[in-house]
Amino acid sequence: MADPTPTVAPPPASTGDGTDGTQAPDEPTMSDPPRIAPPPHRPFPVPVPLGPPPPPIQKGKMDRITDQTRGIVDDVKIWVELRIELLKQEIEDRVNGVVGPLRVAADKEVARSGVLLAVFGLLAAMFLLLTLSFALAALYVWWFAPLHVGLLLGFLSMFVMLALLALGAKLLMDSAVKKAEAKDNSFKL
Repeated sequence: MADPTPTVAPPPASTGDGTDGTQAPDEPTMSDPPRIAPPPHRPFPVPVPLGPPPPPIQKGKMDRITDQTRGIVDDVKIWVELRIELLKQEIEDRVNGVVGPLRVAADKEVARSGVLLAVFGLLAAMFLLLTLSFALAALYVWWFAPLHVGLLLGFLSMFVMLALLALGAKLLMDSAVKKAEAKDNSFKL
């Protein structure tokens, strides 16, 4: 009687040359990463010829039409880009035309507020000086003088202090102007 279990034949021996359906051992398989050959070694840069350019290659009619069409397309691209830049400039000019008067109005408001600030500053300085004058007058009355002489001395001493401050400021300004003129003259040699 025959054996009921089938027997499996062993696989044929591989030659390794790829003729029997197997790959040679030095060939990459799908699971191997690709091998990239290194670039050839060039110790010196490749010289570039310095002579005149070679004569143009004769082109056919289709090549000339293609080149001319590319030139027209490039010209149209440049024209469109320039039109866009011109449009941007026109929009900016229009915006500045609307915003410009608003800036002038804002500058006028700043000027008005500056004038108000100067007026109130002068009033504050005047009242401060009056207060200091009355304080000096009170000191003079307390020390040695009657009321009317103390008031006169208080305001007179405030005037003398302010006059000395003005004289000092004038001298400082004159010396600064002389220094600036000396610097200007030294550069004019």
